Amino acid sequence: MNTVAFFCDRNMIPGFHAASSSLLINNCSTTPLKIFAFSDGLSQKEKQLIFKTFQKLRKENHSLEIRKAPIMKIPGANSLSGNFTAYGRLFLGELLQESNLVLYLDSDIIINMDINTVFEEMVGD
Repeated sequence: MNTVAFFCDRNMIPGFHAASSSLLINNCSTTPLKIFAFSDGLSQKEKQLIFKTFQKLRKENHSLEIRKAPIMKIPGANSLSGNFTAYGRLFLGELLQESNLVLYLDSDIIINMDINTVFEEMVGD
């Protein structure tokens, strides 16, 4: 199973929809893909819209889990748009201990290829 993680606050919802859509559309592999979206301050309606987008584009071997982003205050780090969500990526190893390999993607990226090729390069296949 390949694991992808995003961090997304309310300001990044449109970008996250585009990023996750492009990820799902271009994923052609039969390798299972687990997507984690760590979020802060999303309403239930916003979460439902994310799941609706996911359901429209997912393949049988795809899964999505939205988790509340933990508050990760780093001494000397400034809050960004009033929160610390963006810093959560620095703690992915702790947050996703169940995964051997995690690919972090920004919420405003467009994926134009099958992401599994990146995982294959990362493990040297």
